[in-house]
Amino acid sequence: MTNERKTGILMILAGTALLAALCALALQLLRPVQKTAYIRTQKLFQEFAMTKELQARLQNKEQARKTILQEYELQIARFTTNTRLSPAQKDSLAQLQEAFQAKREELASDHRSDTEEYDQQIWTQLNQYIQEYGKEKGIGVILGADGSGTLMYAPESMDETERVIEFANQQYQGK
Repeated sequence: MTNERKTGILMILAGTALLAALCALALQLLRPVQKTAYIRTQKLFQEFAMTKELQARLQNKEQARKTILQEYELQIARFTTNTRLSPAQKDSLAQLQEAFQAKREELASDHRSDTEEYDQQIWTQLNQYIQEYGKEKGIGVILGADGSGTLMYAPESMDETERVIEFANQQYQGK
């Protein structure tokens, strides 16, 4: 093979490689740029309509629990106003105080369980809405700013919190 022929083949290969590189660059430049945003997770959680709804439900349950404990306290108070208790009454009072303590612990455990369950329901729903929002708005990454240091700084122009709150509440309310 002659030098001229080798040079020609090299020129063709170099041209092909250059053309491939230019095509790859053009595809990269033409690809839509996906936006990155963040949301303030505590604000989103607190202003989500489902959170307010479940917190009201939790407060109603808590009030019912307080009423149950107040009944025990009234019964105990009836015993303690009498300064002369018989041994049987003292035993009854001790049993009532034990029952009161057990009921208080049970109701506190129920409250913690309800709170955890409601929080899980809320975050499950919010995560679904955040994904839908990101897809709808062409946002490639949505970061959660929760004050733990995972997001140390971002300009406010990247903050989608208010728009996500509005979107999530509209979705939740079926609008």
